[in-house]
Amino acid sequence: MSDSFTQEELDALLSGIDEFDFAEPAADVTPAEEWQPEDRVRSYDFNSRERIIRGRMPILDRINERFSVECRNSLSDFLGIAVEVESSGIQVQQFSEYTQGLPLQTFFALARLSPLPGRALIALDPRLVFSLVDLYFGSGVQVNRAIDKQPVSSVTLRVIRLFIDRMLKDLKEAWEPVLPLNCDYLGSETRSSCADVVRPDDIAVISMNRIRLKGSEGDLSIAMPYSMIESVKELLSKPPAGHTEEHDRWRTAFRQQILRTEISMIGLLAEKKMTIGDVMRLKKGDVIPIDEPNAVVLSVHGIPVYEGKAGVSGGRNALQIVDRIGAGMD
Repeated sequence: MSDSFTQEELDALLSGIDEFDFAEPAADVTPAEEWQPEDRVRSYDFNSRERIIRGRMPILDRINERFSVECRNSLSDFLGIAVEVESSGIQVQQFSEYTQGLPLQTFFALARLSPLPGRALIALDPRLVFSLVDLYFGSGVQVNRAIDKQPVSSVTLRVIRLFIDRMLKDLKEAWEPVLPLNCDYLGSETRSSCADVVRPDDIAVISMNRIRLKGSEGDLSIAMPYSMIESVKELLSKPPAGHTEEHDRWRTAFRQQILRTEISMIGLLAEKKMTIGDVMRLKKGDVIPIDEPNAVVLSVHGIPVYEGKAGVSGGRNALQIVDRIGAGMD
């Protein structure tokens, strides 16, 4: 068979092309000249500093829960009243969005959490700040006063500094099982523009807590740049071997119940041994001589716990604890 076409065959093919009926485009198809790239294409800036944080960090959630417990105990002791501190979880957002969402007159404190790089930002709700000061001096919370017109005095700054120092200790305790930290106070600010720890478009990891005081409540948040915890992200993403979340929650709850348990403590000031005959011969006005003890043993359910010294405090008989019995045996 020949591989070439005859002239008659070529003429027949060409005539078929001329007679071919091209179909009109469908009405719902957009012509090429009317199609706009913006309709289907989204621009992407490869120079953007925003990072995509993949996966969750359950250990960081657990650290925040431990911090709320430590802060509750510390703040209750600081003010001498019952305080509720509730963990509101971890948020991840741009630093500028975080600061813009804070109320006016928010109190800012800067801290270094060594060995983590960079600085952390602590933000206190203004309602919480002035409530802390009121309760610290025992004046009660003035619920209806105008917070936005309340001046920040040197006394207020001093009281809040005392609270921040306690809070940093609580944060250190919360991180201790995961990573030992040295939490150092660096300074305070009352304007968000002066409290920048990262660029506005950088990502921050924010630990949120709600504090409820007597007649008032407010938010306490700790913002850490993502670059600060990036080096330990893997450590925060999975629990250590043999450690489960349920076990940690049970241990925390068990510890709190033990610390709240009320016990009766008895201290024997003195004792005198007498025969039955001596007792029978006692009459009104007789004096039983006793020797003043050098130390008083304090017992709980018959078990010696502390060694104390008898005395007077505030016009009342009291016992001063001197040492713990068996302290060197554990």
